[in-house]
Amino acid sequence: MTNDTRNFVIIGAGHASAQLCESLRRGGFKGRIILIGEETWLPYQRPPLSKSYLLGDFARERLFVKPQSFYDENDIKLHLGQPATKIDRAKKTVTVGNDLIAYDRLALLTGTRVRKLECPGAHLAGVHYVRGIDDIDGLEPAIPSAKAAVVIGGGYIGLEAAAVLRKKGLDVTVLHRSSRLLSRVASVETATFMQKLHEEEGVHVRLNQTVRSIEGAEKVERVEIEQTTTDHVEHSKRIEIPADLVVAGIGVLPNQCLASDAGLVTENGIVVDQFCRTADPDIFAAGDVAEHPHPPYGTLRLESVQNALDQAKACAAAMLDEAKPYTATPWFWSDQFDVKFQSAGLPQGYTASVWRAGDKPGSGSNWIYNNDQLICVEAINDPRAYMTGKRWLEGAVSPIADDLRNAEVGLKEVRTVNTGTP
Repeated sequence: MTNDTRNFVIIGAGHASAQLCESLRRGGFKGRIILIGEETWLPYQRPPLSKSYLLGDFARERLFVKPQSFYDENDIKLHLGQPATKIDRAKKTVTVGNDLIAYDRLALLTGTRVRKLECPGAHLAGVHYVRGIDDIDGLEPAIPSAKAAVVIGGGYIGLEAAAVLRKKGLDVTVLHRSSRLLSRVASVETATFMQKLHEEEGVHVRLNQTVRSIEGAEKVERVEIEQTTTDHVEHSKRIEIPADLVVAGIGVLPNQCLASDAGLVTENGIVVDQFCRTADPDIFAAGDVAEHPHPPYGTLRLESVQNALDQAKACAAAMLDEAKPYTATPWFWSDQFDVKFQSAGLPQGYTASVWRAGDKPGSGSNWIYNNDQLICVEAINDPRAYMTGKRWLEGAVSPIADDLRNAEVGLKEVRTVNTGTP
């Protein structure tokens, strides 16, 4: 359509937004694309921030998903450095500063924001978060002069930051409220492996901790925690941990206020169907902010690069009236010390797991089942196991657990059964 006069507006300038722009153009859209972003940066990758970028091994230029030339060559207008503040669904406009931007179709790829600490002292200098380029650029200069760091949060972000800080020579303590690390995102077996890894590298891991306060005269000097144990009776003990800096990784919140203020349905994110469509036929949502149906896992809001990219492609198809259901298998990855962790599927409600040693020392994979059905594979320095498990999940087949347990049976020889529910 060479004379397409439609405006497709995208709010949010992250990984998913760059993919949506590319998919719309590849899909033949010839109209106008306007990309609105709150940050001044071009859409960039976030996963390297808490890993190689913080470590200093990843140049800033490599963070950007696409160079400026991509947007120029594809006639994509960038409106960066100022947030969208209002959606008028009746007039089909978006307010950005003093401007009203008209849309024919609107995509909300607004992502998430960090959950902030609410304890006393959270405002002190030396308290850092790990979410955007500016966060890391503020944290990195504080590391050389620091001796001790407290990381609050034992999820992927917290553990990745802890690994980098430990590599840089700091004394590192990880505080986590749950009884195990990675409590929302990994199996018990993998969480136990990761805790052992960090402790062997010298990280102090404290579980079941509540942060009471962050203390210091003008900047962080210590963190006060309350350790609670239960042995028929609860015992509380306050402990002070010295710290020159604090890194908080206690989760994120979906940026859904713009949508809810416009009358769209929001729960744990912007509610969409399997085609990334909201209840408004001209408004779509994808990426970290979108809560979507995803059989066999139910309703999900995923925070991952895989979800951002694959859902953006589904969103583009729906915007072009070529809707295809989003059914991609979730996958994740994390680098911590010398370990590359890769997983496919989700370890939700599992009944059994099988550990299979890898070909190299320290490598292996955890195969997670709900009854006889494989629902997730978690690989430690074992990309072959990860790729095999991912292929099986996508093909709706499950490996026979006894074959996986048998070290004499190669992965290619493992028997599988069809489950019919990818």
